Parts: sequence; structure tokens; C-alpha cells
Amino acid sequence: MPNSEKRTIPDPDPVRQARRGFAGFPFSLFAGLLLAIAHPPLGFFPLAWIALAPLIRAITEAKRPLTSALYGYTFGWAFLGVTWYWIALTIGAWTNNLVLGIIAWFGLTAILALFYAGFGFASWWIVRRAKSETLGYFAMAAAWVVMEWARTLGTLTMPWAQLSYSQFRFLPLVQISDVTGAYGVSFLVFLLNVGVAHLWRHRGEWQSARFLWAFGMINVFACFYGMARLLEPPVGERIPVAVAQTGLNPLIKNTEAEQWAKVDGLLDQAKSLSPSPKLLAFAESDLPDDGRKSSAAAGRIAEQMPAIPFTLAINGRSHSLETGKETNSTLLYFAGSGLLSPYNKQQLVPFGEFIPYRSLWPQSLQKTFGFFEEDVEAGTVNVPIQDRNLHIGIFICYESMYPRYSRLMTLNESNLLLTQSNDAWFQSRAAQEQHLSAVVLRGVENRRDIVRSTTNGITCLIDAQGRISKRLPADVTDLLSGEVTLREGKTVWTRFGDWFVYACIAFLVGTLLTPQIDCLRKRRLLSN
Repeated sequence: MPNSEKRTIPDPDPVRQARRGFAGFPFSLFAGLLLAIAHPPLGFFPLAWIALAPLIRAITEAKRPLTSALYGYTFGWAFLGVTWYWIALTIGAWTNNLVLGIIAWFGLTAILALFYAGFGFASWWIVRRAKSETLGYFAMAAAWVVMEWARTLGTLTMPWAQLSYSQFRFLPLVQISDVTGAYGVSFLVFLLNVGVAHLWRHRGEWQSARFLWAFGMINVFACFYGMARLLEPPVGERIPVAVAQTGLNPLIKNTEAEQWAKVDGLLDQAKSLSPSPKLLAFAESDLPDDGRKSSAAAGRIAEQMPAIPFTLAINGRSHSLETGKETNSTLLYFAGSGLLSPYNKQQLVPFGEFIPYRSLWPQSLQKTFGFFEEDVEAGTVNVPIQDRNLHIGIFICYESMYPRYSRLMTLNESNLLLTQSNDAWFQSRAAQEQHLSAVVLRGVENRRDIVRSTTNGITCLIDAQGRISKRLPADVTDLLSGEVTLREGKTVWTRFGDWFVYACIAFLVGTLLTPQIDCLRKRRLLSN
């Protein structure tokens, strides 16, 4: 790029910059609302290709880094606050107090919007230190990827509604996930927004659309790759499976007899299927006698297994044999025998399965929110459960938002992924669709079919290209039957994990340090 184009992202015209300065907050707010509309429940995914353009303009034209951070925070509030409005409904239903739900929604949004503030702060420096406009734009996209990745680190994060998840229905683009992970999709979509922002800002000028053309073509080439992957025929053994949807609502206190009636009825229904399924999967929390009596419920199912011709997966609360602590466990019963093997959930839900910093919370507040007395113990094993040629990699509910769990299961030779969820807690169809969007990307990243069972929706079968082949209607008690493919092989993403994120980090460090390195080099030349 010619030297005259270097570092041109901040507006060089002080009059024009001053005139636009006050538009930063409305731009950021508008960008957040647009991106929320791109996600479910409305799901207008093409909006994600332009939604960030107002935010990019606000950040690049800000006079100070703190102002840029405030623009990012405003965006985060608008985007997250609207996208997960259902948090207020969920917590309100748990506590039977909508005011507490609103407080929880407000607090969570206020904290997690800080990630976007950090992105805004970093981007202000990036565009001013980059040696060229092109490098600055690529560095901003890399910063966005690193920010999304940071949202998956630790037990108190909530990586909901990543940019890539807005594209879960646009299958040609998301296929690149098997190379880069979902972060590569976010990178590509962000670049499109950069092109739009540049065209908008320099409209009427010579070559104002050059970045939009360049970044658009990168996305087109990614879609060509995706189309080729979508046209590939399935390779592997096809097996029949069945997925149970009990329709149980956790807010309604079902009796033990009512729960068993649901489970036994669906078991009998599965036995009558022809051909007989190789696997029957129930949802999270479907095992009756949740809690201290779960071992008795597990034993009752084990007694029935000699007469059951398929592998059975069912989830409930169990207890660790080593520590005696409660676990969120999927029990796998092998066809024709009473043997079972457990998988214990590893990524626990804050305030749902454990109380962060429990000792610091006043007892009065714990009673107000109805805190449970015992935290669930997290599992530690990422090994698929094997039954003959069926190697099932399990990730439970919230774990689908964290790519590492499905990846490690696939790396350890799973040929089918199973995820179970109790999404009835959400009290929102929007939240259920948003949860599904992440599950689709997990299958594409690892090129594995996914069996998904939920209590009341969305129960479905997803193939390795992210196509939802079958799904049940919401809020019904029924059985979904179909076929999945047992797949072998490992994708680039499965083998190397977050390599794309690490490349983005290296690129950012290089972008930020290059001016200092150049300065030191010049000093050495002058001193010589």
C-alpha cells in the first residue's frame, strides 16, 4: 500500500471528526441492536454482515481510547441486553420474583459488556499503531476474535451469542469452522463489516469500496470451500437412533410416578421401533428421583436393560463414588446388559450448579435468592464412552457453548456426539434457538453428527455439515427417530484447537510492537 495511505483510519480532517464525534454513542447503540436482530429469535443473519459497521466507525473516529472503550461498552449493553432478555424471565421464574430476575439480567449484562469495552479500547490503539490501513483492519478483526475467545475462559464466563453463531443457518460460510473453529467465521464476518464501514465513511471517494470488494471476496472463497464440503457424501456407518423428549417442565413439581410414566412410556415406544435404534438418548434431568435417590433410579433402569436391545443414555443428578458429592451425570447403559458408564458434566453453570464465592454472600441474600446448599462437583474426564463400534462423545447443556469439550471428545476418538439439555428453564423460545446455534457449530468444527435431546425443545439430529435433518415440535412428549453417520478422521480444528486464536494474538502483538521496534532500529542507525 502506498505510504500516503498509512495510518489513515483515524479521520485526518479535524472539522469532520468534530462534527461526527457526538454520533459515537448512537452508532454503538444502533450496532448492538442490529446484531441482536441478526441472532435468534428473529435470526436475520445477513444483518450481521453490516451490523458492526457503526461500531467500527465510532471506535476508529474516537478522539481518546477511553471514549472508544465507552463506545464498546454501549454496544455490549445493547447487544447482550437485548439478546438475552430472557435471563430476567429465567431468574424470575426460579425465584418467583421478576424484580430479582431484572437485577440479575442487569448485573450480568453490566459485567460482560466489559469485554466489548476492552475490544474498543484495544482497537483504538491498534488502528493508530498499524503500519497501514489494511493491517489495522485485519488487526481489529483479530482483536474481535481474541475477545470472543476470552469470553470462554474460566468458570464465570458466559460465551453466549458469539458473532459466528448468528450464521448457523448460512451453512456455506460456517464450514470453514473445521479449519479455524467458529472463531474463523467471526473473523470473516467482522471483515465484511470493516469493508462496509470503510465504504460508508469514504463514500464518494476514489476506491472507497476497495476493502468491501477485497474482504467480500475472502468471504466468497470461504463459501466456495463450504459448498464443496456440503456436497461431500457422508462416509461411515449409518445407524438408526432415537431421541426422547419428555416435555417435563422443571418449574412444575412432577411426582416420581409422573416422571417414571414419561420415561417408561418413551422406552416402550423405542422398543417398538423398526428398525430398532442403536441408541436412545434422553435429555438432561430426565432421570427420576433427582438428587440423593438418583442411584436407586439408576438401578431401576439397569434392571430393565437385559430386555432392551439398544444403548441408553439418560441424565440426572448422581454422586461421586470418591467424594460423595453431587454430580450432573449422563449414565450410559449398554445394550442387553446392566452395565453403565457415567460422564460427569465439567462446565458448571454459575448460580445454577455452583455458587461462586459462596462464603462471601450474606446469609440473608442467599435466602432471598434461594441458594442451594451443596455445589455440584465438576467432572474431569473427556473420554468418549464406548459400546462396541459406538464411541459417544458427550457434552451436557452449557458445555456446548465451550468448543473445547466437543473437540477433546472427538480428539479422543468419538465417532458420534451427544448433547443433552434442559432448556425448559429458559422460559424463552429465543434462548433455545440461541443455544442450538452453538451446537450446530460444534458439529461442523469436528465433522461429527450430533444427537441432541432436550426436555421440551429443541430436540433434533444434526449432521456433520450443520444440517438439521429432523427435529421435534416444542413442548411435546414424543420420540424422534432417524439415522446418523458414525464418522472417523479429525479436522484441522480438532487436531490443533485454538491455533487460529493464537495466530490472532501473535498478529496483534506484532501490530502493537512494530512502531517500538522501528523506533529502536532508527535509534541504532542514528547512533551508528
